[in-house]
Amino acid sequence: LMRIKKQFDLLSSSYHVVSRREWQEVKAQESLVSTAISDYIEKSYTDWQKNYNLVFQGGGPHPMDNTLLAREPDTQLLKVNFSPDLLRLFREVEVWEVLGRSIPFVAMENARDRDRINITRHTVRMLAVDYNNILTSLRKKWERRLFVDKIKGLDRKISPALVKMNWGTKGITSHFYPDASRACLAVKTIVDDFNSKRKSIYKNIKELSELPLIRIESKRLYDDVEFEAAQQHHRKRVGERLDRLHTDIRQTLADLCKLFAGDSAESAKELDNFIMDTDAKIQTSLSMALRKSLQELSRAINGDKRTEPQQIFRVMVILDKSGKLVFSPSLNQLTTLISSTSKEMIAMLSNIQRLKGDDSSNTIAAAIANEDDVLKAMINIMGGMSAISTKMQKHMSYWEKFKNIWENDKSAFMRRYVKSNRTLANFEEEIQKYKNLEHEVLAEESMTTMSFIVVDCNSLKQETVNHCVEWQNMFTALLNDLARKDLNHVIDAINSTTEKLQVLPTNLGELSKSVNLLKQQKNDLSQIKDLFNPIQEKYSLLQKYEVSIDQGELDLLGSLHSRFEQFQLFLDDTDKRLITSKRNMKSDLEKAVATFEADIKTMSEKFESSAPVSSKGFTTDHALKELRAVRERLEQNKVRQTQLKEGMAVFDFAFTNNDHISKTEEELEVLKSLWEMMAEWEQAWDDYKNSKFKDLVASEMEETAGRFNKKIMQKKKEAKGRPLWNEIKAKVDGFRATMPLLQDLRNSALRDRHWLTLMEEIGQTFDYMSDNFTLEKVIDLGLNSHGEFISTLSTSATKELMVESAITTIRGIWENLPLETVAYRDRGHFRIKTVEEIYSNLDDNSATLTTLKGTRFAIPFMEEIVFWEKTLSLISETVEVMQQVQKAWMYLENIFVGSEDIRRQLPGESSMFDSCDRGWMFTMKRVRENSTAKGACTEEGTLQRLNEMLSQLERIQKSLDAYLETKRVAFPRFYFVSSDDLLEILGQARDPQAVQPHLKKCFDAIKTLKMDTTKKKIEAVGMNSPEGEYVPFQSPVQTEGPVEYWMLAVEAAMRLTLKKILYQTMTSMKGSKKEKWLSDWPGQLLITAGQLAWTLECEKGLAEVEKGDKGGLKIVKKKWILMLNKYSEMVRGGLSKGDRGKLVAIITIEVHARDVIDRLIKGHCSARSDFEWLSQLRFVWEGDTCRVEQISAKFEYGYEYLGNCGRLVITPLTDRAYMTLTTALHLKRGGNPQGPAGTGKTETVKDLGKAIAKYVIVFNCSDGLDYKSMGRMFSGLAQTGAWSCFDEFNRIDIEVLSVVAQQILSILRAITLGLTEFDFEGKMIKLDCSCGIFVTMNPGYAGRTELPDNLKAILRPISMMVPDMALIAEIMLYSEGFLTAKILSKKLTGLFELMIQQLSKQDHYDYGLRNTKSILVAAGALKRSDPGMQEDVLLYRTIRDMQLPKLIAEDVPLFNALNGDFFPGLEIAPTDYGAFQQALEKALEERRLQKDEVIVRKAIQIYEVKLTRHGNMLVGQSCSGKSTAWAVLEDAMKALQKAGVAGYEAVRHYVINPKSLSDGELYGQYDMSTGEWLDGVLSRCMREACADESPKQKWLILDGPVDTLWIESMNTVLDDNKLLTLVSGERISMPPQVSLLFEVQDLAVASPATVSRAGMVYFDGADFNWRNVVRTWASTCALAAHSEALLGLFERLVGPLLGRRPPAGTE
Repeated sequence: LMRIKKQFDLLSSSYHVVSRREWQEVKAQESLVSTAISDYIEKSYTDWQKNYNLVFQGGGPHPMDNTLLAREPDTQLLKVNFSPDLLRLFREVEVWEVLGRSIPFVAMENARDRDRINITRHTVRMLAVDYNNILTSLRKKWERRLFVDKIKGLDRKISPALVKMNWGTKGITSHFYPDASRACLAVKTIVDDFNSKRKSIYKNIKELSELPLIRIESKRLYDDVEFEAAQQHHRKRVGERLDRLHTDIRQTLADLCKLFAGDSAESAKELDNFIMDTDAKIQTSLSMALRKSLQELSRAINGDKRTEPQQIFRVMVILDKSGKLVFSPSLNQLTTLISSTSKEMIAMLSNIQRLKGDDSSNTIAAAIANEDDVLKAMINIMGGMSAISTKMQKHMSYWEKFKNIWENDKSAFMRRYVKSNRTLANFEEEIQKYKNLEHEVLAEESMTTMSFIVVDCNSLKQETVNHCVEWQNMFTALLNDLARKDLNHVIDAINSTTEKLQVLPTNLGELSKSVNLLKQQKNDLSQIKDLFNPIQEKYSLLQKYEVSIDQGELDLLGSLHSRFEQFQLFLDDTDKRLITSKRNMKSDLEKAVATFEADIKTMSEKFESSAPVSSKGFTTDHALKELRAVRERLEQNKVRQTQLKEGMAVFDFAFTNNDHISKTEEELEVLKSLWEMMAEWEQAWDDYKNSKFKDLVASEMEETAGRFNKKIMQKKKEAKGRPLWNEIKAKVDGFRATMPLLQDLRNSALRDRHWLTLMEEIGQTFDYMSDNFTLEKVIDLGLNSHGEFISTLSTSATKELMVESAITTIRGIWENLPLETVAYRDRGHFRIKTVEEIYSNLDDNSATLTTLKGTRFAIPFMEEIVFWEKTLSLISETVEVMQQVQKAWMYLENIFVGSEDIRRQLPGESSMFDSCDRGWMFTMKRVRENSTAKGACTEEGTLQRLNEMLSQLERIQKSLDAYLETKRVAFPRFYFVSSDDLLEILGQARDPQAVQPHLKKCFDAIKTLKMDTTKKKIEAVGMNSPEGEYVPFQSPVQTEGPVEYWMLAVEAAMRLTLKKILYQTMTSMKGSKKEKWLSDWPGQLLITAGQLAWTLECEKGLAEVEKGDKGGLKIVKKKWILMLNKYSEMVRGGLSKGDRGKLVAIITIEVHARDVIDRLIKGHCSARSDFEWLSQLRFVWEGDTCRVEQISAKFEYGYEYLGNCGRLVITPLTDRAYMTLTTALHLKRGGNPQGPAGTGKTETVKDLGKAIAKYVIVFNCSDGLDYKSMGRMFSGLAQTGAWSCFDEFNRIDIEVLSVVAQQILSILRAITLGLTEFDFEGKMIKLDCSCGIFVTMNPGYAGRTELPDNLKAILRPISMMVPDMALIAEIMLYSEGFLTAKILSKKLTGLFELMIQQLSKQDHYDYGLRNTKSILVAAGALKRSDPGMQEDVLLYRTIRDMQLPKLIAEDVPLFNALNGDFFPGLEIAPTDYGAFQQALEKALEERRLQKDEVIVRKAIQIYEVKLTRHGNMLVGQSCSGKSTAWAVLEDAMKALQKAGVAGYEAVRHYVINPKSLSDGELYGQYDMSTGEWLDGVLSRCMREACADESPKQKWLILDGPVDTLWIESMNTVLDDNKLLTLVSGERISMPPQVSLLFEVQDLAVASPATVSRAGMVYFDGADFNWRNVVRTWASTCALAAHSEALLGLFERLVGPLLGRRPPAGTE
């Protein structure tokens, strides 16, 4: 307005403007504007006054009272809390003052401080900005939590501005702001420092991720040492950098932690989280670095899509010290090097410690090493190393063609070569061969590139060439040596002969030698000359190959012919000289011969006249001296005779041997041996004669006399009656005659009393113990004349000694015989180990004492005999009582010491047992202190103490039995549990989960209970079946209190639940789709509901027929056919395993229902009262329950939960069996199905129980059962209302069967009388009249018991003979979804009939029901896996795969022909087993065996038969591959499972030899001495295997002959029951992952029941080629290096030999 006014005044002052016509108009407009503006100002002023009054004088807070700061609720940032109204007021007051308006006092008061307030507002804004900058720099929540203490401290500084201070507060800028600003700055500094340090840490972490842990230079070839050194150098450098970076991180982190020292736990926690996050980032970075490095190494070794492998290593092919081709470095070394390089990269990281914590099991290096990417990279690297191995080996094998050059032992070869006398042509051939090989080697390639390796063969080539040259040198050296030897031999022979013949002979001997030598040399001249040419040829060959020859040899070779000519002339001259010498010596020779003959004659005559032929006139020494002198003269004459003989030969005179010499020599030898014998005898006699009598050993003297007598008789023929021989014989015979006397006198049994008796007899006294009492003295006393008396006396002494020795033996036994004890448990107790030896000695010694008392020779020892009789009696009684006490104590100790629950429930008995426990401990302590049985048993008070303990323990046992009986009576299913298991259950009663493993022993199909542990009291809310089906209870069951009561409640809940669900299942049958109906309800109740509906529909149809509508049943049949078609369509679809099991069982039953309707129609059944209808098993709903009727028998449905198990195919035979069994029950009798193996006896009883929902207990009987075990079983049956099926009932001993008959009779009688309780074996028990007793047996087996007549009378017999195989096959195929089931079933049964008729009869062949069922099950499984396969092809393949394994080779062609007849035109390609077969072959390789197709095929067959049978037999002779096949299969399955191939699990096996154990040791038995249950080997292994519920397969392998002694007890294990029943009452159920394998030679003595229950794989040793055995041996023996040579020898020698072997049975 003022600007307008000013401008208007300026215009008004201008004449020119005012004078214009428009001025008035402008003036009017100005007035209007001025007025409008003034009005606006006035109005604004008025409005301002109103607004001011509202703001400052209204009811709200005064703007000046606002706090300085306010906090944003979302971001927690600060904002200046200054009112906009107040700020506007400041501006408006200024304006109104300028406009001259009056300002209210309050406004003036507020506006007066506007400068101060603006300053304050500015400072507060700066404080807020600083604070907000701190918060915004901490963007993440964890950062703010980390700085929570710092921010809280800052908040405390700033809080006055948020809470107390307002805009009127004084001192804000002078006091508050500086303090708050400093606090902000301090925190900001810490925050900036934190962010700076964090960035530094992250920068270092990033550097860590970029560190190269390996360095491979391009275009450089390493050897192993260079590569390792290069990597070590690089790792050292990188490691230093790594350590420096990590140290920086740790130091920075430590400095960072100091920023938060003393902060709160929340801040410390976030700091820890930051450290852990940093640690994780470090790990990630290091992992990245490691992965990059490993990938670089992998890329170098394997290459990738863009690059080829990098050439890294130079590998030399060299020969090692043993002459083998090896790589240097070897592949193993390279692999190890690469592996160690990879590991070293990881190891580099091991120095990097966690930033926090020292858990050695969770280091960074360990975590990175286990990362998948790292492991994958390592695997790729090692895979590349493995991949190159084959190529490298192939390259090496190329050089194997030269291996004979270096492998053959040159020295040994040359030694053999020398001995073989090779021709010169052979030498030339060998030398030339190695020359050619030398050139061939030099022509080979030296360098070859293979992936990342360059193979260098230069060294090998040079070394091979050196070997070739060495071979050539050795052959030429040998040839030179031979040539030199031949040359020297000729020269030396000429020179030696010349030298010898140049010497003139001086006597006859020399003349003879010279003449003979000359004669020989003349004869050998032509042979010597023949040697010249071979020698010359050898030297020529040496010159051809330029061999350096010594000049001396060449000179000798050149002079050879001239030397030979000179030698010929020399021999002629020598002949002339020797003729002259012979003439001069002839007369001297004749004179010497005459003189010699005269001397010999004189010597002979003199010896004959003076020889010592008798001891008369000669002593032994004199005679031997004379004989030696004659021997000397005789030897001298023999030398003269030899010299004369040589001289006469020179002149060709005949020489005659002189008889005098030979006769004299013969006589001399005979006399010499006789006189030496005389000297030896005289020496022996002198020794005996002068020895002390007490030291004489009669046996030794007897032996000496016998030895001399033998020598004398040996010389009898030579002596020819010479006097000296007779004299020696007489002396020895005289000595032998005195031997009986000496033996009697030397009898060790003679005592002083006997010697006194002898002195009285001869009337003389002597001291028989003195040194003067010698053999000579005995003869002087004339004792030899009292020989008969002495003999009698000696005999009596011997008898008395026997008595004395027996007593001494008894004393020695019992003074040392220990009563052995061993530690028992860990409470300081001991028990008797064994008493067999004590009882054995008691029996023997007692009998001995009784015998001794009856002889007259025992009189001197009678007192001691009586003492030992009493002692042994006491020992026997004490040991017997001690055993009884131990047996009772050990049994009760397990109970009272192990369970507090039982002690609490039996306090009196517990106290009594504690007393016995202390007494037994004291007794055993005394036994151990005494150490011997005699000391322990004869101690005073021991027997009395033991008797008292026994009495107390018997009372405790009775109380315990009564206690267990009360539990069993309370819950009768406990009768089916062994006492040990029951005690275990009772001992764990407080823990329901611990009782769960025992549920399957009490219920047929309750494996576990689903427990609700969320509530205060644990409740069971449902039950799980072994098949995986779950059924919830209608109302939960509390599992607290006594276990028998809540188990009873579980039983009741089971029945109530099934009852209600059955009604729901039945009612929902019509209103829901079949698929939903199938999946919603339990399988057992689906079948029952179907049977109820079937019965109802049939009765409706029959009612229509009764009314005259004959089509009533046909409508029902049509309806059932449509339903079956629907089920068949469903079964071929995609169903879960559980639903498929339900559907197969439903189809099996509903097919029978359809067939019954068909029979009713064909049989013209017209009323519900017709027998054809009444004879069917009918299900009706009456009131609120289901009832089952057949003929006149009626049963209430049992509501026993049976799980989702399969059902038996019902044939007409089954119908008749059902009818007989139900009628037997109606008549209060038992049932007895009997017949051959595989006819369905047991399964029929079980299936009837399934139909009526009864608990059927199958028990495999054995001859070890007693009446007590049977009585307990019967007691449980009677009280629970369960059914029994005693399989192989006639295996029980006849004595036990007699008692069993009475037990069964008492139960049946009580049922007949309708009692609710009855007296059973002296006790009143409850009775459930719905119980049933059935037994099955095969009466035709040898060794089975005939049932007593009273037992036959109460068990109704049923003959089970030939099941309808075609019908069974048809229904099973149909239930598995086969559309052509009828046709295929006929083909299957027809084929089996022809196989029975035409194939050979083998013990392991079986074509019965079980075999058929296994084929049908396998066919169903195959159809599910390949739904598109033609059904006839599918069945043909199944038959082939299931039957071929058991056939012997002779039957295979006929089997294939029969298959071709029944399935014409079908050709099935061999099954490709792919990875499975490869795994088997690899397993064979790892076992260092050959890839024999037979073993692979048999392993596959074992695998396939195991899919359908849980018990299989491997039949075949020893060494036919049985053990190898299953072991290879086990290895292959482990490898496939490890590789993650679906369908394969690892295997654990147990190998048992059943024939090395007794039945008790195999299955378990009670120790009769202690009462302990001793677990058997098989039962223990099976229990352990069955308890393991992991998917790992467990194989029990029984390697030994199968016979009826042990295998029959496994019948229920091998059949569908899969249940091992023990004598103790324990029943071990076998899960699917456990199976049995039997290794047997044959099944000659196995029963048909056993054969039918097991799958068979036949092994024929003839299938194996002997060459594979040899190859395996050659590759593993010490001569493996020469395997090829060995195999060649076997092919050349052994092959033809085996081909010529005679037929079997010939000799």
